[in-house]
Amino acid sequence: MTSSRSAGSGLGYLSLSVAVLLWAANAVTARAVHDAVPLPALAFLRWSLCVTVLLPIAWPRLRREWGLIRQVPRLLFLLGLTGIALFSLGLFAAAYLSSATTASLVNAVVPFAIILLGPAFGAGRPTPRQLLGLAVGLPGVVVIACRGDVAGFFGQGFDLGMVIGVGAAAVWACYTLLLRRVPAGISQISVLTLSGLVGALLMLPIYLANGLAGGHWLITAPDWPPYALAILFVALGPTLLGTLCWNIGVRAVGPARAGIALYAIPAVAVLMAALLLGERLAGYHAVGIALIAIGILATIERR
Repeated sequence: MTSSRSAGSGLGYLSLSVAVLLWAANAVTARAVHDAVPLPALAFLRWSLCVTVLLPIAWPRLRREWGLIRQVPRLLFLLGLTGIALFSLGLFAAAYLSSATTASLVNAVVPFAIILLGPAFGAGRPTPRQLLGLAVGLPGVVVIACRGDVAGFFGQGFDLGMVIGVGAAAVWACYTLLLRRVPAGISQISVLTLSGLVGALLMLPIYLANGLAGGHWLITAPDWPPYALAILFVALGPTLLGTLCWNIGVRAVGPARAGIALYAIPAVAVLMAALLLGERLAGYHAVGIALIAIGILATIERR
């Protein structure tokens, strides 16, 4: 029993690690294309493409699990509304209006949102080790967010992108907590396919309205191939594989412990931006990354 539980936790942490890498790349990619791809287009296309790929793969499972699926339509709608539609729009708004770092910080805010909202969803209280991880990791996030100047950062007033990002973190926390209510007989690929379909349908009117108003349905830049590849990567990498890995990780290790892993996203995003976009890695980045890493390690319970 203990060996089986350890193997399940190992798979859960591995899945969460893959999700962290892909979602860090998602924030960097979104910022890289913000001048050429309208926000509603990126949010809608990432999920419509993802669902298009998933449907034929998931179809046999959907048919087998339909008896259970039809019992939880409200839950699937809420998953599509929170984790797909609202979170996608909020995350990309943070990247478009502010920066890739701000967008990556959205994920690091989620653990606090999970802790605050958890009791309303019937989740257990965080353990002392998880609280310790939050206490150590949060300063690392703040150091990166304010570029090493905490006093100056808080004196600048509200950053609209960051405010929207905090709202996105709250709805993603709701999505994470709602995943606990999915019946055990419904597979993760079915959950991802159906919630993705709901989310894409909810974003379709926004995408159409934006296209009609601005006349741009996909890419505004004349050199469109790199941007098309970026959209495809966002759809199949962070969206499809990343969300599936996240769902598996949450089911394996629980929402509170999974939420702590999100602290790693800003650190990974900063490194990716330095390597791929030529951004300079400063001293405060190293300090923030170290605090985040210590915070994550502090949450791992020894058995």
